[in-house]
Amino acid sequence: MKSREVFIVGMGLRHLLMAVSLIKSIRQHNPYLSVTLVVTEALVTTRLEEYLAGLYVKLIPVRESAEKNRIFKIAAFSLTNADEVMYIDADCLVYSELRPVFDLLETFDFLVRFNFYPATTFNTYKFKEGHKSPFLPHFNGGVWLFKRCNSVAKFFEDWQSYFNELGNPADQPSLVSAIINNYRSLAIGPLPSSYNVTPVYSKALKLAHTEQTHVEHYGISLRHARHLGEIASDLAPMLRVSVYSLVPALHRRLLYRFFGILYPS
Repeated sequence: MKSREVFIVGMGLRHLLMAVSLIKSIRQHNPYLSVTLVVTEALVTTRLEEYLAGLYVKLIPVRESAEKNRIFKIAAFSLTNADEVMYIDADCLVYSELRPVFDLLETFDFLVRFNFYPATTFNTYKFKEGHKSPFLPHFNGGVWLFKRCNSVAKFFEDWQSYFNELGNPADQPSLVSAIINNYRSLAIGPLPSSYNVTPVYSKALKLAHTEQTHVEHYGISLRHARHLGEIASDLAPMLRVSVYSLVPALHRRLLYRFFGILYPS
């Protein structure tokens, strides 16, 4: 039987909170699925390790700052061991079993959701032929799956190369560049939109990319805010900081306003 694994990058306090919330949602529907989490080394304590071990999480502590998170996201191929891997952004929540989408890797090498609009703001794509167009559509880099094979290894090498060359802090331009330049050798399949729903409204909801559902300008969804409050309460004693200090100011205001779960010390 092929091994399967979920890969998450939760660097920095905010993304660690969201990652733990995501992992708990994974465990609710996928109790036996392996999970690997990249986390900022400075945040790791014995109690946090024990807590995550209880959720059957393999930790990869790194010294880089949270701003370097995309470097580790793109290194998913080398940082994982399973035959089939699913990457999920930390700001997501899982609402179903993930086996059906993993099963699609019997046919495809790489699964990713096609975005519904042209990438007019990401016009720095790099193509072998030198062609650039601001009207090309792009792919959502928040959720994708791959199986371990030579063509996928080459794809990730190119993605890393394009990310370094383009110098764009977003990962979509380099992702699109790698996809376009490997389409002849890489069997790319469409990730069903129900496994990367933005915003949260679909009745077919399987996995929600919740940060896309904004409330005013706070940049975090109400649905995820409730989970963040619960996770903050759990993690605060393990990190030796107050619950209030775990969440950035704007998010604290949102949590306090809607749920009354965080209070100033």
